[in-house]
Amino acid sequence: MKWSSFLLSLAVIAIGCAPETGVLIESDEGPVAPDLAPPITRIAFGSCAFQWVEQPIFRAVVAAEPDLYLSLGDAIYGDFDGENTFDVTPESLREEWQELADNPDWQHLTANVPVMAVWDNHDYGKADKGPPMLAEREEGAGGSLGKYAPQTDPGVSLLGAAQWTWLEDQLRHPAEVRLIASSGQIVPDQKGMDEWGIYPHERQRLFDVVESTGAEGVVLLTGNVHFSELSKTDEGSYPLYDFTSSGLTHVNEEYPQAPNDYRVAGPYVDLNFGLVEIDWEAPSPRITLQIIDVEGNVQLEHELHLKELRDQG
Repeated sequence: MKWSSFLLSLAVIAIGCAPETGVLIESDEGPVAPDLAPPITRIAFGSCAFQWVEQPIFRAVVAAEPDLYLSLGDAIYGDFDGENTFDVTPESLREEWQELADNPDWQHLTANVPVMAVWDNHDYGKADKGPPMLAEREEGAGGSLGKYAPQTDPGVSLLGAAQWTWLEDQLRHPAEVRLIASSGQIVPDQKGMDEWGIYPHERQRLFDVVESTGAEGVVLLTGNVHFSELSKTDEGSYPLYDFTSSGLTHVNEEYPQAPNDYRVAGPYVDLNFGLVEIDWEAPSPRITLQIIDVEGNVQLEHELHLKELRDQG
């Protein structure tokens, strides 16, 4: 089986509203928090941070008092110094990660909020690391910004066989809300950049797995694109929302100009983090999605009810 490690990590958080249901937090490396814990109600997340600059956005994250913070990739740029890219060695990569560890804003976050992480390319020290099976086209073709074309070879896999098995298993765990965290966007598929859309058969397989496992209450949390937006598709048995937060220390005003026919809110192009809040006391548990800026102000908000995230058939 040919494969690409372009998407470097994936995580699922399965949340139940009652203490006897608890919360199960899993990554593809196994459980990272105990079962039978009190229900989580507030989950913050973000992506894309330069480790050598001040990171005041993490002060805003702590002020929001989340139960958990999800780092969705590019927690460091191991191959970039702000002006130039460079070749990475194990020693240099350790130094870059240590620079993050020494950052007082990051230390403030980790001292106050539990952190779970998935990884993206710059965390490993190279842009677009691991995509030898990507198809390419002229940059900007079809209004896209990237140089990648959809991969038409069904033998090219985004996730490996073990990862797909793991994902299906996690989606079968009892839960009312399931957050699938990915370093790259899943629903938007028109940018021609590092996203699930350049592997359309794998993107469809993800939607099919959600449906075949009967997993309800799924919300997708993504990053990478240096701006924030909310996208929705009806390609599954119920609406799937892709909630993107990106740009903890820097943003890109060009990227949100790429087409996204699935966008339902945004874009927001300034420093931000995402917050998912679940009101378990509502008659139908309410899920509020917010993009929050460095001053703690809500810049984007969308409200869902859990009953919307169930098989509509």
